[in-house]
Amino acid sequence: MASVGHKKESDSEKDSEKSLPELHEGQEYTAEASVREGITEPKKHFTEGTLLAAMETAGKDDMPEDAERKGIGTPATRASVIENIIKKGYVVREKKNLRCTAKAENLMKVLPESDSIKVPALTGEWETDLKRIEKGEISPEKFMEGIFAYVTKAVQENNTPTEEGRRLFPPKTNIGSTDGSKDVICKCPRCGKDVIEMKPSFGCVGYKDGCKYSLWKEGGKFGNLITNGGKKITLAIAKTLMTDGKVHLKGLKKKDGNKYDATIIAIDDGKSALKLEFEKQS
Repeated sequence: MASVGHKKESDSEKDSEKSLPELHEGQEYTAEASVREGITEPKKHFTEGTLLAAMETAGKDDMPEDAERKGIGTPATRASVIENIIKKGYVVREKKNLRCTAKAENLMKVLPESDSIKVPALTGEWETDLKRIEKGEISPEKFMEGIFAYVTKAVQENNTPTEEGRRLFPPKTNIGSTDGSKDVICKCPRCGKDVIEMKPSFGCVGYKDGCKYSLWKEGGKFGNLITNGGKKITLAIAKTLMTDGKVHLKGLKKKDGNKYDATIIAIDDGKSALKLEFEKQS
């Protein structure tokens, strides 16, 4: 027992040697200092596995105890979230590591510091409300009203770019093009602004001002007829259709394999994307 007591006393003495004495203003002390050379290691980059694990526990301490789900995403969606941010250029793969890009760093700089969209706790709040809907405590409409109010307020409060934002995200010459170098196809018949090629469509750059003049490359009744008919809505087809109001296509395929020619007319109702009609079939 004596040896145990002695050990405790030694530990206490060591602790007291490491602790600073009580200090008061005006007191002077002499201290010995030494410089030790060492090498610091940068924090390891995320791998897909470690990022998935971090997403699962992100912000859990800030979320309500009864939240149905915590973290970012669900087991079914987290991998697709990672793929999406890679596709959008916020993260790049370097062998097994995932590295944040300058684009992502710049985005975090321009997002408002007080905006809760930057923290996982917002997910926890919404998950809590979803659970309240399940219990019948609030209605789905009330939940959506809250999200609408949140988004509206966030946009209204941050609709003017800061000087830093303008510097980090300079406007592109051609809105909607992937690299800012797309040529103008023609002038918009609806508002007179430029029409350019975007990934999903050919459309007017005046969409921010309310002009929705566009021609989708795929989808829709007529778009599907053209693509299913073995044709693609190319830049040349789009330019002719938007400039002349119609375009003649040859050799479209029917479901039975037979081919036909058709003249497609652009119908502009002034409200939405272009509607197309077949003038005739042969």
